[in-house]
Amino acid sequence: MFTLLLFLLVTLVLPLRGLLRWHARSRPPMAFPRLAVEYVLLLGLLVLAVREARVEPDALGLAVPPGIRDAWWSIVLCGIMIGADHYAFRQAARERRRRALQGLPVGAEAGGIVFSATPWINTACGLLYCLVSAAWEELVFRGGAFHLARLAGLPVIVAIGGGSLLFALNHASGGRSQMRYSFILGCGFAAAYLISGSLWSVIAAHAIGNSYVLLYARPRLAGIQGSVRFQ
Repeated sequence: MFTLLLFLLVTLVLPLRGLLRWHARSRPPMAFPRLAVEYVLLLGLLVLAVREARVEPDALGLAVPPGIRDAWWSIVLCGIMIGADHYAFRQAARERRRRALQGLPVGAEAGGIVFSATPWINTACGLLYCLVSAAWEELVFRGGAFHLARLAGLPVIVAIGGGSLLFALNHASGGRSQMRYSFILGCGFAAAYLISGSLWSVIAAHAIGNSYVLLYARPRLAGIQGSVRFQ
């Protein structure tokens, strides 16, 4: 029961935060100290829950050290992830341009994370954040919620859908479109985890996707002007 409560706490805190930010309609930039403390505390709870449940890393698809199979799946999933994110970026860019040409509000991009005014430091911290957040979310929503649902004997479709719903709610501050995209993405991550048996590869793909969005897509979306044709 103690382990179950810990898993529920860890898997519900972030989705609830996302819903509250969405309800408040406020998207301020996230402060690094607050973000770091939050992730450290929740990661500590997750580690405690895993230790209490006596779950071995191999059971979660986290073989140490990662093997050739993990590397192969990482390459495949990273390629798929970049393709999916680039498609989503192009669609978002076309929509912003269409609204700008019609004289409609384009809307500001969701609040980003500013670590430093120095560009290279900000980029380095951004990459580190992308890796840490990807690892955390995959441990929670795939290694945690999905694995727990399977241990409880729930059908695969329920385990995939439940974890993906929590994953989507975690991104609720981005609005309905972001939630829909996150749900689909979560289902894809869960399916990849189920097929590959490697959480390492899913973490790698997630980190690549985060890096693409944070360092490539968002700056370009924010800089789109109605008079510039998107290629």
